[in-house]
Amino acid sequence: MVVNVTQKDFQNHIKDGFVLVDFWSPCCPPCKALGIVLDNLSRELGIKVVKVNADGDLGLAERYGVRGLPTMIFMNNGNEVHRIVGYQDQSSLKEVIQKLNH
Repeated sequence: MVVNVTQKDFQNHIKDGFVLVDFWSPCCPPCKALGIVLDNLSRELGIKVVKVNADGDLGLAERYGVRGLPTMIFMNNGNEVHRIVGYQDQSSLKEVIQKLNH
């Protein structure tokens, strides 16, 4: 499942279980390419992907120390367990997710 969120509903979406948070921007070509990868992996692996538009929600991006886009933060029960900055291909990202979400 892929969900677009804002600061208002962010906490509700990350508090339970394994969640991949994707900080992205509409003017970022690697973000757009990663979006396709995340859609595919969400369906294939049954993971929850929470997408945050970093341009539209600067407060969340600042709170989580996002300095480059795309930034993926892997959360477990609301706690950060891993972070990747930059585009990742589908097979590499799938491997990371499978290791973290065991």
